[in-house]
Amino acid sequence: MSTRDELAGVLADTINKQFKDMKVAYFLDGTDTTPTDIKDFVSTGSTMLDLAISNKPNGGIAVGRITELNGLESSGKSLIGAHMLAETQKKGGVAVYIDTETAVSTEFLESIGVDVQSMLYLHLETVEDIFSAIEEIVAKVRESDKDRLVTILVDSLAAATTKVELEAEFDKDGWATSKAIILSKAMRKITQMIGRQKIALVFTNQLRQKLGVMFGDPWTTSGGKALPFHASTRIRLKNLGQIKDAKKNTIGMKMRAQVIKNRLGPPMRHADFELYFESGIDDEGSWLTVLKDHKLVKQGGAWYTMDNHLGEEIKFQSKDWAEKLQDEDFKKHCYDLICEKVVLKYEKNFGIDDVTIDDDGIHVGGIVGFLRSIGYTINMFSPTRVIIVFDGKGGSNRRRKIYPEYKQNRKTKYRVNRAYDFASQEDEKQNMIMQLQRVVEYLDNLPITVLSYDNIEADDTIGYLCRQVLTESQITVMSTDKDFLQLANGRIKIWSPTKKKLYDEQAVFDEFGISSHNYIWYRVLDGDKSDNISGVRGLGLKTIQKKLPFLSENRIVDMDEVVTELPESKDIIEMNYRLMQLSDVDISGSTKTKIIDRVNEPINRLVKFKFEKMFLEDKLFTALPNLNSWLLTNFNQLNRYAEKSNESN
Repeated sequence: MSTRDELAGVLADTINKQFKDMKVAYFLDGTDTTPTDIKDFVSTGSTMLDLAISNKPNGGIAVGRITELNGLESSGKSLIGAHMLAETQKKGGVAVYIDTETAVSTEFLESIGVDVQSMLYLHLETVEDIFSAIEEIVAKVRESDKDRLVTILVDSLAAATTKVELEAEFDKDGWATSKAIILSKAMRKITQMIGRQKIALVFTNQLRQKLGVMFGDPWTTSGGKALPFHASTRIRLKNLGQIKDAKKNTIGMKMRAQVIKNRLGPPMRHADFELYFESGIDDEGSWLTVLKDHKLVKQGGAWYTMDNHLGEEIKFQSKDWAEKLQDEDFKKHCYDLICEKVVLKYEKNFGIDDVTIDDDGIHVGGIVGFLRSIGYTINMFSPTRVIIVFDGKGGSNRRRKIYPEYKQNRKTKYRVNRAYDFASQEDEKQNMIMQLQRVVEYLDNLPITVLSYDNIEADDTIGYLCRQVLTESQITVMSTDKDFLQLANGRIKIWSPTKKKLYDEQAVFDEFGISSHNYIWYRVLDGDKSDNISGVRGLGLKTIQKKLPFLSENRIVDMDEVVTELPESKDIIEMNYRLMQLSDVDISGSTKTKIIDRVNEPINRLVKFKFEKMFLEDKLFTALPNLNSWLLTNFNQLNRYAEKSNESN
């Protein structure tokens, strides 16, 4: 355990003496109660959304912070807000409903579980009046009962006007901007006021469409940037479809809540649940779904089985699930199982979640994953040079001439259970293409060499580099493709990022019982499902080891030896060898010259300000929380190597 720095302690005492009336300097080691401490949480009514926000059991939105619920019309904003008020009352707190739309009904609130008799209802029209009322509530709570939980729901900010707007003529300049200006001032003030109080402030807000947006998220929220900036948590709600009864009447809707900004836990997580108009969120149903997703509950037809808190296997149907949860011990058991799977652990060097959505809701998973992966790998191996190779346009043409079905199984799949749902397969495909193009732009500003040549697959380019060009270099190839294991030798190693394993000659032999010289024959005989290449029927690894024991020898086995043992499979063996061999047969002399020239060209220097500019444009703040540190840690040394190499050349 680290000890407190002596000088830091002296500085803290000095600064606190300067600010006589209040403490401003703290240590975050648990000995001080700091403004960062969350005093309490208010549940959203959805266990899964609570966990997605707070990343801890019994969480939810933070007390002492601002939360925004945004979405299109009929996306469930008021429903979720009402749930928060009901949950506040369950904890003995005070619920305050500020209505700007004159649209709430007593029946609606009661159906959600709100005690309307004890709820304070305010009908206010202007932003000025709303924040004036909030100030009065905060001041009175601080004076009367500062330990009492209070949740204030403003429904909605989009419907609120300003006094300037009410009095101004619509065609006069400046009237439309008054709301954003007032909100900016009010938010700064109110954020500080509630920060040390047991007050949760929740705004619902309407999404509106931005004009002239060709690519990216076309949606923004009303009221300018003040609320998105000051909100600790922003939740975007999406209606995934209607729920109908046997008579085809709409009785609810399927919901997705995406946490697009979060200062409490990992951002960009989401929760799916069903919401019924008569009863609110079906929280128990979402529990069963999550337990099924994590294979903690097995389904066979209409029946489910799982182990209960006593270690006994129980069997039930979905209609019995709510009744099962009436047993408090069993309920706690299920909750603990869910938390174990859902709550993310903060791990050094690895980030906290797979970020796939930026602050505008755009899918950026490809960019984020690529940047994180190369950063992690560079940090691990400390290379003197990095070369990244992409497939060229029409790169698979040679192999498709040999085998037309080559890679025909690789089709874009419509993702329905991810942080982002694409409208169609084509939209997803285009998004991935755009992300790849953007990745190349990022790489142009890093000390990295990028290679890509028409009609050549990256595999063959890498094989040519390893065997023919960089013959004096110690090389580590990073790839999930097992075909590269055929390259492993004394100076070439293969790093598998999925297995977190580095393969040399010995590692290949230990895992497969086959010499790396002859590993290609295992691939030829076994096939490659990812490339849609069938192997020789009935030949798995153990059978191959038994029938062809000479593959383990430290020498190169030729085609004739393999075919001699398997004459009936001669055609498929010959074809698969042509498909799987990393070869330069399709690389022309001119292209070889281009590759050699490019490798010998000066290496890019780190252009930090351009990289940061792109990073800000793409709103990847949560992907790499400390961008400057990430760049310096992973690329500073690599940049020095590039400068030295360029000087020597």
